[in-house]
Amino acid sequence: MVMLRSRLFAHELSPCCGCACPRCVSHTSSDPPTPAEAIRKRFHTFVNESVPVKDYYAAKGLAHVISAVAAPDAVFEEVAKALDAVAPVKAAA
Repeated sequence: MVMLRSRLFAHELSPCCGCACPRCVSHTSSDPPTPAEAIRKRFHTFVNESVPVKDYYAAKGLAHVISAVAAPDAVFEEVAKALDAVAPVKAAA
């Protein structure tokens, strides 16, 4: 019954658990954000919460910026180099 109701009234699902029970749905807003609003909110959160952390560690020389645009193997190599600079891998005994 909950599954069927969830499909019929998807706009009434709880954002925390996806449940459609009255207790959970009562905690939701009547209008979910549009995709553009959701993206705008995520970007705002990234800029305000993640960038300062990156800047903090970059100022201490502890951040490594690696572009993920390259092929996966090339990105892996860059990540491995950055990690080796911080904590070199010990040879197997």
